[in-house]
Amino acid sequence: MPASQPSTFNLQLPARRRRSGGFALLITITLLAFVVLLIVGLATYTRIETAISGNTQKQAQARQNALLALDVALGQLQKNAGPDQRVTATAESFGGVTGTKYYTGVWDNTNPTAAPVWLASGLETGVVNVTSAPAAAQRAEMIGLKTSGTANDVVATLQPITTVGVPGQAAGATIGRYAWWVGDEGVKAAVALGDRTASVNYPPWTEAGATDLRDRIRQQISLGAGAADATGAALFEPRTTANTALATNTLATSQLAFFNAGTSTTTKVGATVVLQNYHAWSANNFGVLADTAGTGLRRDLSIDSSPLGAEAQAWLDYTSYMEAPSVSATSAFPPIPAISGDSMRRRYSVSAVAPRISPVLSFFYLTVGVRKQSSAAPYTISLRWGATLWNPYSSALIPENLKLQISGLPSALAVFSVDPSTGVESDDISISLQTLYGNPLTVNLPWSPSTPSLADEQSWLPGRIYNWVNGSDAVGLFKTRDIPAFANGLVMTVPGNSAVDGTSQIGVRLINETKLIVKLTRDDGQVLATYQSPTYDTVRGTSPVTANTLPQQLVFPFRLVESFDLASAPSGWLTSSGQDPRSANLAPDWLRALPNGTNPSSYGSFILVSPDRLLDRVASSHTYNDDVPVF
Repeated sequence: MPASQPSTFNLQLPARRRRSGGFALLITITLLAFVVLLIVGLATYTRIETAISGNTQKQAQARQNALLALDVALGQLQKNAGPDQRVTATAESFGGVTGTKYYTGVWDNTNPTAAPVWLASGLETGVVNVTSAPAAAQRAEMIGLKTSGTANDVVATLQPITTVGVPGQAAGATIGRYAWWVGDEGVKAAVALGDRTASVNYPPWTEAGATDLRDRIRQQISLGAGAADATGAALFEPRTTANTALATNTLATSQLAFFNAGTSTTTKVGATVVLQNYHAWSANNFGVLADTAGTGLRRDLSIDSSPLGAEAQAWLDYTSYMEAPSVSATSAFPPIPAISGDSMRRRYSVSAVAPRISPVLSFFYLTVGVRKQSSAAPYTISLRWGATLWNPYSSALIPENLKLQISGLPSALAVFSVDPSTGVESDDISISLQTLYGNPLTVNLPWSPSTPSLADEQSWLPGRIYNWVNGSDAVGLFKTRDIPAFANGLVMTVPGNSAVDGTSQIGVRLINETKLIVKLTRDDGQVLATYQSPTYDTVRGTSPVTANTLPQQLVFPFRLVESFDLASAPSGWLTSSGQDPRSANLAPDWLRALPNGTNPSSYGSFILVSPDRLLDRVASSHTYNDDVPVF
């Protein structure tokens, strides 16, 4: 080949290598897509985790804010209501409006003029105004539809949580808010207290013949009130057979929804009714040993009763005024008096010394009648009396014979006659009833049980009244209140005589005002209490009656004041100073004449009936449901 001719090369790759070049590109693109997808996934996952972390952080922050609110609420509760000298009530009666009327107010007994403190958020930085609910943007709902069935039933002002030296945050910046409110369980009715009478399984309540005594247990222990609606209609009763077990195991108010309504065993009270009564019902209320009088926390004064004083110590020494116990103080139950099987309850001994325990004279009358059967017969006077005694205590008294000493009888009682032919009056005699009957006139009030004896006459039951009227002598008739006949009174012959015959007319004049003094004494003369009647008017003359009739010219009745007499303020009965009938000397204005006033002649036709009054019931019609124990 010539040297000047260039060389030519034809280089060709194998066909197999030419076909594999596009696959490598595809692999590269796929790997790049996978990397991109991985990056996007990681970014999404990071964003989700960041969001979850943020929500968890916010949830934790909200929990901490709520915990802060709880701590503030507990602190304010302890600060303002913790001392014993505090009382609480809701704002409903003190200007509260929707949203605030269920705020709890705290009053300080040591400063009665101070405004109440309201336990709701805002108190920690100022004063809470219950007369105006906070604005919607500035409040949190504390009680709402899910709790009471009413939206915004209780709202509280939101309080800001601000920063103090937090890096990255301006000083004072708001980083959260909280609200709190304290409710008052003490104003709610405990409607789930079941019947616990079965647990009273020791003497005397388990003795033979103590049926009536067991019935009285319900008067002595706490029992839950049956729940009712606003109209008074019964909703459920915790003591029915169907609800007894439920009441025993109820711990929360929401459980009341499972109680049986009325007498049904299938119809339930339901959550709706429970919600509607959230502010009225409580499953159980608990108290604390607080002393609002200001003498410190309460303590067991049965160990050291000296702070109570001598009278209280005498009261705590129950062995001095109660029946002897039948079991020792170290036994499983407190000492129980030795009462027979058909007696009713543990009993107090009547006593005039501390602690003073005695019946109360709630009703008394004295009638005076003058009679002359013929011109040859002397004048005779019949004095008749009746008395009602009341046991005001919530425990029975040991029955015993008592007496009344009556003084202040009219010292100048003139008897006049009327000439039937001329109608001219003439004075015949003047009598001092107190001299005639003795000063004082003493009458007996025996405790004379029926034959056969009734079980309830073995004790003077709590709240029960008993009546006596005079017999033919100074011994009264037990459980009787009808005025006896003239001849069965305390009949005395008046010295001197006159020519007035039995067909003439005679009358009496009460020359001086009269005030009776009645002392209740034990059989041995120990004075238990002294009562003063109203002052009875001078009577210048009474309507003459035929001399030989069975007259009743003057009557001196009085009774203990009751709530019926205090129409403007019936709640003042027994609560005002000097009006405690257990005192040795009752306030004079706490004993009143009957409605006819203080003119003793206006009761000349006096017939003792059974007035429909609290303390003047007919003894023979009594059941324990009629008794009126108040102390």
